[in-house]
Amino acid sequence: MRRFFYPILALASATLLTVSCEQNKVETPVPEINIVDEFRLSYEGGEISIPFDINNPVEGAEMGALCEASWVSGATADDTSVTFTATENTGEARKADLILTYTYSEGQVTKTIILSQSAAGEEPEPDPNAPQLINNGEGTIVAAPEGGDYTISYSLVNPTQDGVLNVKSYETWVNDVDANTLGTIRFSISANTTKDREGSIIVSYIYGDSDTVSFEVAITQKRVPVDLKDVTFTFEPVEITLSSATIDIIPSDAETPYIVWFAERNRIEGMTDDEIFEVDMLYAEQVAAMFSASLTDYLEQIRLITGTYQHTQTKLNSGAEYYIYAYGVDNSGSYPARTTAMSKYLFSTKAGEAPAEGINLDVEISEGSAYLIATPDDNDRYYYFDWLSESILTDAGHTEGTAEERILAYTYNDGTLNELYREYFPVSKLCFKGPQTYNMPIDVSSSDETYYFFAFYVDDDAQKDSDFYLKTYTGGEFVTAAVPGRASFLRK
Repeated sequence: MRRFFYPILALASATLLTVSCEQNKVETPVPEINIVDEFRLSYEGGEISIPFDINNPVEGAEMGALCEASWVSGATADDTSVTFTATENTGEARKADLILTYTYSEGQVTKTIILSQSAAGEEPEPDPNAPQLINNGEGTIVAAPEGGDYTISYSLVNPTQDGVLNVKSYETWVNDVDANTLGTIRFSISANTTKDREGSIIVSYIYGDSDTVSFEVAITQKRVPVDLKDVTFTFEPVEITLSSATIDIIPSDAETPYIVWFAERNRIEGMTDDEIFEVDMLYAEQVAAMFSASLTDYLEQIRLITGTYQHTQTKLNSGAEYYIYAYGVDNSGSYPARTTAMSKYLFSTKAGEAPAEGINLDVEISEGSAYLIATPDDNDRYYYFDWLSESILTDAGHTEGTAEERILAYTYNDGTLNELYREYFPVSKLCFKGPQTYNMPIDVSSSDETYYFFAFYVDDDAQKDSDFYLKTYTGGEFVTAAVPGRASFLRK
C-alpha cells in the first residue's frame, strides 16, 4: 500500500501546488472602447467626428476604424475620436455599422457604433438617453413697462455628473439672474423709460465634450407711457457762422415724433403756438404737393424725427436773429395734430464786419459749396452782388479787358442788370439793401475753374455807382480780398 501512497501524495501535492500558483497570478485588465452605441447625424452629411476614450489603455496600442456603407468614407481614428465623411442623404433614413478596433500586444477589442442618418430634409431625432433641457413655460415673456421680477421654469432630464447649467442675457436691462434653485430661474427687468424693446434669456446645459442643449425665452417690453404734455426740447448750438447754424435738438422723450423748423425772429414772434402750427402745416402741404404726396406721407417720410437730432440750417443772413423751434406731432390721423408745447430757441448768426466805406464780401465754403455774404457800410443804399466764372465769361465772348470790365459787360448785357430787366423791374427787385447771404449753386472744389464774387452800389436806375468790389477764387484758393454774391435771378 505504501507503494501507492507517495504518488497519490505527490499528485495531491502537485494539485495543491497548481492551485496555489493560480491564486497568486495577476490578471491584466482588458481595454475597453468607451463610445456611444448609436450616433444620429443630419441628412446633410459632411465631415463627422465622434469623441471617445479608452478604459484600461495599453501603451503601443493602435486604433482602427472601418465602415463598409457606400455613403460613409474616409473613416479614421486616433486616441480620442473617430472621423469620417457622410454623403448627403437624398432618400429615406438609413443606417450603417462603424467598427472601431483597438489592437494591443495581447489581443484586440472592437466596438460597433450604429450610424443613423435622417431622411432627406429631416433632422435626426434626439437621443432619448441624452440630457434634455425643457422649457416648462411660454416662449415669450411680456414684461410690464415698469419692470419687475420674473421666473422661468424648466426641467432637466438625464443629467450627467459633469453637466453645468448656464444662463445668460445680452440685455443690460435684464438683471439679478439667479439659477441656484433647480428647475427655476429668477431674474429682474428694469423699468423701460426709453422705447419699446426686445431681448432674450438663453438657458443652456453643457455636458461631456462641450455638448450643449438649450432653449431661448424671448422678452418684450413696452416703454412706460409718457404724458406728452410734459415733453420738452432742449437746443444746444454746435456751430454758428455768418451764414449757417448747426444745433443739436434733444427731446426729453426719445420716442415722441417731432418736427423742427427755422424762422426769422420777426416772422413768428407774437404768434401763438396754434397759429405757428397752422402756418407750418400750410407750408408743408405746399411742399408735399411738389412731391405729389399727401401731407401725412410727406411728414412721415421726410420731416418727422425721433431721438436726438443735429440740424444744420444754411442760407442764413449774417447778423440776423432766428428761432429754431420744435414740437411733437401725431401723424396717425387724416391731418397732423400737435401733441406737445412748442420749444423755441433764439440765436443770432455772426455779423459780417461792416467796412468804413464800401461793401465787405465774405465767402464761407463748406463741402464744396460757397455761401456768399455781403455787408455794406450803408444799409439804406441799394447794391448788386453776384458771382461769375471764367468759363461763363469766355462762353459769352467776354474775353478782352480786366476782370472788372468783363464782369460788368456780362452783367449789363447778359446778366440780371441787362437793359430789358432794368426797363421792366425797379431797382428794389434787382438789387439789395443791408447784409445779404446767398448759397452759390456751384462746385467750388473744382481746381481748374476760376470764380469771381463781386458787388457794387447802384443808383436809382441800377447803374454802377461806386467802386467795384471783387474776390477771386481760383485753384482752390482766394487770390484777392473780400467778396460773395447773389445768383442771377430776381429777388422776390
